[in-house]
Amino acid sequence: NAGHMLVLGGPGSGKTTIALLKARRMVLERLQPEQSVLFLSFSNAAIRRIMESAGNVLTSEIGRQVEIKTYHSFAWDILQSHGYLLSSQRKLGIVAAQDAAVIRAGLEDDAWLAEEDRLFQEDGRATYDQFAPRAADILERSAVVRDCFCSAHPLILVDEFQDTDEDQWRLIRALSENSEVIALGDTEQRI
Repeated sequence: NAGHMLVLGGPGSGKTTIALLKARRMVLERLQPEQSVLFLSFSNAAIRRIMESAGNVLTSEIGRQVEIKTYHSFAWDILQSHGYLLSSQRKLGIVAAQDAAVIRAGLEDDAWLAEEDRLFQEDGRATYDQFAPRAADILERSAVVRDCFCSAHPLILVDEFQDTDEDQWRLIRALSENSEVIALGDTEQRI
C-alpha cells in the first residue's frame, strides 16, 4: 500500500519493526538499484537502536538500500550538495558547537540570529541549529533539488515523529510531495 502513514504506539509496541518491514517490502518490490529508503531519527543512540532492529528484519543485501541517518546528518547532506543556492560560498563548513558558543557569548537573540545568517551567507559556515531550516529552505525553494532527493528516497521513515520540530517538519513536508512518508510516534513520550 503506497501513501503516507502515521504509526502510533508505546515503547516496544513494534513501530520500528513495522517500518523496517515496510522498508524491506519497498526494496524488494519497487526500489531501483540507485534508490534507497531513508530512515530518519534524532540521535546516534536512536540510530544504533534502529540498526540493531534492522539486523533482525533486513538481510545485509536489503540493508544496503536502507539509509539510517539523523536529521542533522541528512540536512548536512543537502547543505553540502546544494547549500551554494543560499550562500555566497560554493563549499560550506560547520561552525563547531563550542565555537558557536564563544561567538554567541554576550549577544542578544536577534544579534545572534543575524550573526548566524552572516556566517552562512558570507563565510559559508553553518551552525548545527541552521542545518534543518537551511535544508528545508532549499527543498521548499527548488523543485529540482526536491525531486532529486525524492527520487533518491521514495520512502522516508521518520522515527519519534512526536519530537519533530517546525524546521524538521518543513523538511519532511517538502519531501512528502513526491516521497511516501511513514511517521512513527508515541504521543505519551513527547520531549
